[in-house]
Amino acid sequence: MPRKRDPNDEVDRFAAEVGDSLGVWERTQTALASLASPYSAKVLSLSPADLLLVTACEKIRNAIVHRSQSSVDEMNTALVVLDPTSDADLLRTSKVTATGIAAYLHARPLPVSAQRAEVWHRRLRDVASRLRI
Repeated sequence: MPRKRDPNDEVDRFAAEVGDSLGVWERTQTALASLASPYSAKVLSLSPADLLLVTACEKIRNAIVHRSQSSVDEMNTALVVLDPTSDADLLRTSKVTATGIAAYLHARPLPVSAQRAEVWHRRLRDVASRLRI
């Protein structure tokens, strides 16, 4: 059974602030309703930055596969709201087009930083390790 939003809960506050246009609230509610306790607890324990990262990854995948304007728009929205403290290298610096996804992933935001694809890989690996039971 879905629960009501709690203004004291970090993920609930975050979802309300972002307007939940990315489906973060629904994702956590699905985890709560569909997964066994140890697994749903792991999903619910992810930080807002981690939830945004996973959501953005899904939106990039959809934009690559579908190449529709709506999927590209959703991807751009997801790339704008990533957490600037933990994912500064992943934030987009300009609008990414369907044909520019590879350029976005291969770019180095700063000359001394890794390619974004490498940063994505590292961050998703870290999130996956937090989901292990």
